[in-house]
Amino acid sequence: MNVATPYDDLALTKIMSPVILVTGSVALALFATFVICETIRLQYQAVRSAVDSGGGEPPKLGPFLVRAFAILSALTFLYSWIFLKMVSLCDHIFLLFNNEDAWISLIDQLTTADTSVHILNSNIPTLIGAAAISLLQVVQDLFFAFRFVVLSILYVSGPIVWVFGVSEIGIRSIKGWFKNTWQVCFWIVVFGIIKSAVVPLGLYALSNSTTGSAADAATGAAAGLVYAIVILMMIAMVPKLTGALFSDEHISAVSGAIAGAAVAYYSVSHSKVVGSAHDAGGKAMPTVAGYLGNKVGALAMKLGYAGAGASSPPENAASASERTR
Repeated sequence: MNVATPYDDLALTKIMSPVILVTGSVALALFATFVICETIRLQYQAVRSAVDSGGGEPPKLGPFLVRAFAILSALTFLYSWIFLKMVSLCDHIFLLFNNEDAWISLIDQLTTADTSVHILNSNIPTLIGAAAISLLQVVQDLFFAFRFVVLSILYVSGPIVWVFGVSEIGIRSIKGWFKNTWQVCFWIVVFGIIKSAVVPLGLYALSNSTTGSAADAATGAAAGLVYAIVILMMIAMVPKLTGALFSDEHISAVSGAIAGAAVAYYSVSHSKVVGSAHDAGGKAMPTVAGYLGNKVGALAMKLGYAGAGASSPPENAASASERTR
C-alpha cells in the first residue's frame, strides 16, 4: 500500500492508471464532439458575418485546427509528464525548507510532557492543549493524505478539462486547471515554510521546560502548547495562503517584474551593441574618406585636372570661350 508522503506522490500516475484510462476515453469522445461543434460554430459565424455585411471571409479554421492538434498531442504524449514535473518541482522545493529532525524533536518534547487530562480537575485550556498535542502527532500525515487525494482528483479530471480547451469558448478551462494544480502542488512548499519558521520557536520555548526553575518549566510548557495550536492553525490556513500567493494580482505583479527585467536586459544589451557599432563606424570613416579622396585625385589627374580641383574646369572653359571671341 502506498502511503501519501511527499516521496510517494510521484507514484500517483501509476496508482490512478486504471481510472485515467476511463477518463481518457471519455476525453477522446468529447474531443471528437467538440471538434465537430466548433467547426459548425465557426461556419455559422462566417455565414452570419457574410449575411450582415453582404460579403465576408471564409471561416478561419487554421488556428482552431492547430489548437486542437496541440491539445490532442499533449494529452497523448505529455500529460503525465507535465503533471509529474509540477509535483516533483514542488516536492524538491519542500525538501529545501523541511527539517524533519526538528519536527520530530518538537513532537517528542511535547508528547513526553504530562499531557494526561483528568476529567474532574480539567479546564478548557487543558483540554485544548491536550487535543492540540494529540492532533499534532498526526497532522502531517493527514495533510499529505489530503493533498494526495486532491492531486488524484485533479490528475484524473485533467484530460476532460483539457478537451474543453478545443473550443475557443472553453479555452479558460485549461488555464484554470493549471492554476489549481499548481496551487495544490505548492501546498507542500507553504507547509515546509511554516514548519521551518514555527518549529524552531516552539523548540526554543520548550527548552525552558527542561532547564531552570519550576516557574520556567511551567512557562515553557505553556508556550509549547501555544506553538502547537499555532502550527495547527497555520496548517489549516495553507490552502488559503497558497491561494493568496497565486492570486491574479500577485501573478500579474510577478509577470510584470519578469517582463520589466527582460526589457531592461534587452535595452542594456542593445545599447552596448549600438555603441560598439557607432565606435567602429566612427573609426572607419576617416579611412574610407581617405581612400575615396585618393581615388578621386587619381581620376582627376587622368582627366587633366591636375591640382586645380573642381574650380579648374570652369576657368579653362571660360578662357577658351574668350579666345574664340
